Amino acid sequence: MKNLILFLSISFAVNCFAQTNVDILSNSIDSLTAFSFNNWRISPDLSKPITGNPASFEYDDSEWGILKVDEKNYNDSCWLRKEIILPETILGKPVRGKITFLISIDDYGYFYVNG
Repeated sequence: MKNLILFLSISFAVNCFAQTNVDILSNSIDSLTAFSFNNWRISPDLSKPITGNPASFEYDDSEWGILKVDEKNYNDSCWLRKEIILPETILGKPVRGKITFLISIDDYGYFYVNG
């Protein structure tokens, strides 16, 4: 229900301003192409060494915990892993072009895609 209220609030705020047909179409497309990925695998705090290479696709992270979107983590250092498979089409249209990942961390980090 919280997500629905947020969506309605945002929708109401956007609809209060005069919009052209292009604005309306652009907003609709944006809403179809923005995704949030939940349930990331999170390693234990790296104060204890881990074996293997977590940047490798084949790495087994099944013993790690699960971190949900908007959940806070207070480890000094850790790995976050998520397998994301992009669909070949959305609404019958091929998926292609630029993809932007927005990740928020409070320090620095490394981002690996396909190794």
